[in-house]
Amino acid sequence: MLRIDTGPRLATTYAALLIAISLALSALVIGWSGEWANAQTEDTATENTATENTATENTATETDDGEKWVGTWGASPLSALGPNNTLGTPARFSDQTIRNIVNTHIGGDTVRVRLSNEFGDRPVTFRSVFIGLVLEPGQPNVDVVDAADDASIVPGSNKQLTFGGRGSVTLQPGQSRDSDPVALRVEAFQDLAISFHVPRPTGPATQHTTAMQVNFVAQGDQSRNISGAGFVPSGATWSFLTDVDVRVGEEAGSVVTLGDSITDGLLSTTNVNNRYPDFLAERLQADERYDNLTVENQGISGNRVLRDNIGPSALNRLNSDVLSQPGITDIIVAEGINDLANPPFIGTPDQNADADDVIAGLKEIARRAHEQGVCVYGGTLTPPGNFRDPARPPFTTYSTPEVNAEREEVNEFIRTSDEFDGFFDFDKAVRDPLNPQALADQFANIDNFHPNDAGYKRIADEVDLTVLAESSSCR
Repeated sequence: MLRIDTGPRLATTYAALLIAISLALSALVIGWSGEWANAQTEDTATENTATENTATENTATETDDGEKWVGTWGASPLSALGPNNTLGTPARFSDQTIRNIVNTHIGGDTVRVRLSNEFGDRPVTFRSVFIGLVLEPGQPNVDVVDAADDASIVPGSNKQLTFGGRGSVTLQPGQSRDSDPVALRVEAFQDLAISFHVPRPTGPATQHTTAMQVNFVAQGDQSRNISGAGFVPSGATWSFLTDVDVRVGEEAGSVVTLGDSITDGLLSTTNVNNRYPDFLAERLQADERYDNLTVENQGISGNRVLRDNIGPSALNRLNSDVLSQPGITDIIVAEGINDLANPPFIGTPDQNADADDVIAGLKEIARRAHEQGVCVYGGTLTPPGNFRDPARPPFTTYSTPEVNAEREEVNEFIRTSDEFDGFFDFDKAVRDPLNPQALADQFANIDNFHPNDAGYKRIADEVDLTVLAESSSCR
């Protein structure tokens, strides 16, 4: 079960979270070498080099036996971190093994992963790609009573992945690629370790920052190493990995949550998967009427509807991150506050947007989703605070009367427009009834802008599961 922290944050917790975010944004890794010219080496005969743009390759939903693929985990890729990388620079790796830790939302007996070099500036070769079950304290059927660390893998579960039958793949800049399927029983809410060796300098990594999950790195090729020895924390960033899919029954479907840091789960408790999409997935899996549905989190902290900067805008990534997901049936979009506030760590003054601009963008998202037969639901924008109870730095500029007025206009559109197939009132769910422009104390995080774990759970609880189960009735 997911752990909920409803109490006040201590100063030490605040510091720890800030350190985690700092690690994610700076993405520091050991042993980095940026000297590309000094590392040109020949690839082995087993390498599989992608020669076409494969951003949508191998995303077919149906399988030959009547089953289908759906995403059990996902994270939107990005590279730039604010104007001129003001929030940090992308990680770089060389002759290292990256071990990404992810948590599933639906189970299956066959898995595949997607690797991406979408934002790279050079070809990246991935060798010795493996997927295994993370060894947890007290896990049954293993000899180890207590896992040494989160980089350890259950003995016998670490499966090698291939790409077109080969044990290595090289992705050109802009490319992504699915692995071949491999048999591995995966349960819902199970931690997986996806490990791969990058033998040469990668240049800036395609990544997902603010993962709220510590990941690992080791020198050399350690993908087969199940003990976790030699691995050290690399920060709270997922690198080069964007999707894990499972093969399930043909009645299954995928709910994709599109949004900013509220969807991404910024400042939720690290390593315990307390983002709102995690809580939503738990609700679905706990009820046999809905346990054929999975949830894929495609939130990016700092993201905007209209303009690129911290990741491509919602409009520009709608096809690649959302509509191309296998088995997609529904979208929940909750985004726009960063367009309206446009703080200096996200945008520039010439990129200011008002409610009409954001509404136009949301209408475009709904139109494009409906063209593909996908249901789309709006999530109202949560309270950013006001002068009576403002957000803490660096989010104080979100608490102005101007931003609140524009936000309330966007929310009125979401609540009343027929552009969406429905809406979920996230704003009402977590706001202070005595000061509706601010979060209720029991749901406010340390910055008084993002929800705490209880707030993220309350947002998930606002979603009407029966609506998602009736997605066939959408236009």
